[in-house]
Amino acid sequence: MGWDGKFFTNWLREYPESFFEKQPLSARLKESFEELDHERGLARLSFEIGADFCNYSGRVHGGTIALMIDEAIGVAAFSYVGDRFKATVESKTSFFRSLWPGAVVVEAKVVHLAPTLCFLEAKVIDQEGAVVAKSMATIALKPLPVESAGPAGQGGPS
Repeated sequence: MGWDGKFFTNWLREYPESFFEKQPLSARLKESFEELDHERGLARLSFEIGADFCNYSGRVHGGTIALMIDEAIGVAAFSYVGDRFKATVESKTSFFRSLWPGAVVVEAKVVHLAPTLCFLEAKVIDQEGAVVAKSMATIALKPLPVESAGPAGQGGPS
């Protein structure tokens, strides 16, 4: 049986929490779904960021913020075009203010879909409801290989 993006999209719709349980980094970030709208390509994810993701000043490291954004844009794109392999090819993030450890929400949405590219925007929202960062990203879309049988390292796309 080959990798079936449509099957995975349906599985994601039915069992969203187990999507994160299978990804160790998502578990460390305590990532979960707040909202997922497949028709609009919208993903709103929550994270619980601990001190181990902070820099020397106690603020959340900018790389961690970029990681959370990449997680959210990947889920938004996947929910919208689940039958194709996706890879982030470009991302630009603007940081407006510091982010402290604790609850964080990242909202990402598809803004344009082309035959081989998906354009998205995302925003990072802190515990007080303030936007601390915004991002624009481009994801390349490719057909899933027929011979694929799962994630990278297990016969799937790498």
